[in-house]
Amino acid sequence: MKVYLVFFYCVSLCISLSVSTVRAQAALEGSLILDVYDQIREPLLHQRRFSHSEMVPLVEKLRHRPGIQVNKVGQSLEGRSIHLISIGKGPVRVLCWSQMHGDEPTATMALFDLFNFFSDDDAILIKEKQAILEKITLYAIPMLNPDGAERFQRRTALDIDMNRDALRLQNPESRLLKSIRDSLKADIGFNLHDQGRGHSVGFPPRPAVISLLAPAYNEVKDINEVRLAAMQVCASIYDNLKHHIPGQIGLYDDTFEPRAFGDNMQKWGTSTILIESGGMKGDPEKQFVRKLNFLAMVGALASVASDNYKKFGLEDYKSIPPNDFAMMDLIIREAVISYMGNDFTVDLGIRIRDIAPPDSSSLYRKAYIADIGDLSTFAGYVEINAKGMHVKAASYVEINKEELSFIRDFASWLEQGIGFVTGDESVQESMKGTPFIFISEAPPQSQDALKIGDDATFILEKNDQLKYTLVNGAIFHSENKQFYDLDGNLQETRIK
Repeated sequence: MKVYLVFFYCVSLCISLSVSTVRAQAALEGSLILDVYDQIREPLLHQRRFSHSEMVPLVEKLRHRPGIQVNKVGQSLEGRSIHLISIGKGPVRVLCWSQMHGDEPTATMALFDLFNFFSDDDAILIKEKQAILEKITLYAIPMLNPDGAERFQRRTALDIDMNRDALRLQNPESRLLKSIRDSLKADIGFNLHDQGRGHSVGFPPRPAVISLLAPAYNEVKDINEVRLAAMQVCASIYDNLKHHIPGQIGLYDDTFEPRAFGDNMQKWGTSTILIESGGMKGDPEKQFVRKLNFLAMVGALASVASDNYKKFGLEDYKSIPPNDFAMMDLIIREAVISYMGNDFTVDLGIRIRDIAPPDSSSLYRKAYIADIGDLSTFAGYVEINAKGMHVKAASYVEINKEELSFIRDFASWLEQGIGFVTGDESVQESMKGTPFIFISEAPPQSQDALKIGDDATFILEKNDQLKYTLVNGAIFHSENKQFYDLDGNLQETRIK
């Protein structure tokens, strides 16, 4: 009788735990998680560029949170600390690493949101979170490449791409990641990256806001138990996020890269999931994409804790539409360009490149001509129908600092098709905060048609009437006298 009672108790306990983790998984993948996000979002991270010195206080703050352990596990080549943060007491070991590439910080922000969430006892979903942490121990390296983050560049201080250093381990940061994986013998790994705004899904193309991948571990892309589990987790994330960003989740290219960490993690026995954070219209600082990262991570952890991911099969993974690279920041359709006395009707594709000044905490967005020709298979975050409009060079104005001090409204310059300002160094400094491009000397009078790589600063005319002035890709509409950035946001032309 006692044996029977013990057996009955054990079975009841197992059923109770199973039900609780399933409920947790359902709650943390559903709308409830979105209801609490604003409560736990880390407010000190609100733009994409932030330094190691700005991140460290957030790491130190976590030391005082219940259940969280923070350890300095190494340092970068230039001596910046690298931390491993952990929470939970479950047997399934999950390792996340972000900013392996220093200019890819979206998931770093989301990881701090994640730890705020799991350590916040005042929020709702307490039982659901506890059920997860009974099954999982979560480890995270929020900034693996702090030297690259300082410069806001992809590569390390050695100018090596760390994600091509899993074999030689030339960077100290690479050796550290490998040693942590080996010491933990992590069951699951989340390789967290950002991808460019040019990545797309489907046709007509739409931005690939999130892309997923279970990397291959050999050239022929075999599927063993380790990789299959990663595919199943990817499928669970896709199933969760597709309701929030339908048609904007892609499957990243799985070509085997023998030097990459994700591919080798898979080979070393850690089921590795790549999450790439892409572009989204109206979200230049990727704060909504950050929220999606948080949602993806919490849902994935809940799915792993409940074993719910195992219900997904290979076909579910393969149903994720493949990534392409067919998005432009701006497309100008059917514009007319002139070359050697002849007119040609073309589409112009414009993309943005982030420039990280060393003396600034913000980013400068530089727009350039990325493609010319038939771009009918591409889509733009913003598009202009320029049929019958001629592309011509923007004008310039030469000015001194005294004159500039009297000018507060630059709309009249835009109405004249002016995109450039020339003058001495004092003028260059004073031009900061205006929409115009400073040039050190006047451009030549004659100019051929635009070339790939040129600045996206020119005008569009129809019947000798100005229709648009583009300055660094931002668009002035001559008819409504308004000036918009490439996200479609109205810009101020008056200097306060």
